[in-house]
Amino acid sequence: MFKKILVATDGSEYSRHALAAALEIAKQFGSEIELLHVIMKHPNMIASEVTVGIDMTSMEYEALSKTVMEDTMKGIEAGEVKIETKIVHGYPSQAVVEEAKKGADLIVMGTKGHGPWAGAIMGSVTQRVVSNAPCPVLVVK
Repeated sequence: MFKKILVATDGSEYSRHALAAALEIAKQFGSEIELLHVIMKHPNMIASEVTVGIDMTSMEYEALSKTVMEDTMKGIEAGEVKIETKIVHGYPSQAVVEEAKKGADLIVMGTKGHGPWAGAIMGSVTQRVVSNAPCPVLVVK
């Protein structure tokens, strides 16, 4: 049913919960997981989707993204589930939707992230993904 599960991460605790939920589903269905982190294309443009500081070089963003991936996976046991990590540049919600169009059967993401609206009922990135996704989206608290 779910061959490929896309998990969007920004390094938040909600992202870790999303990965844990995706792993449970993947174990049941024999799925593989793509763990995706998006580096803002133009950090000054949309402050509500920024997950990191603005004054950073491209290399610093790449290093931070790798840290985000490591932090998201820290202490989580994947077992037999294949997890591929991917870092892309763009606007988070748009990049997640575009990546899902490449063959994801399910998107799993947290309700909130690290952005300035982290206290909102559901994060703005999550809302945009739910509205535009080409496949089902599981939103995890």
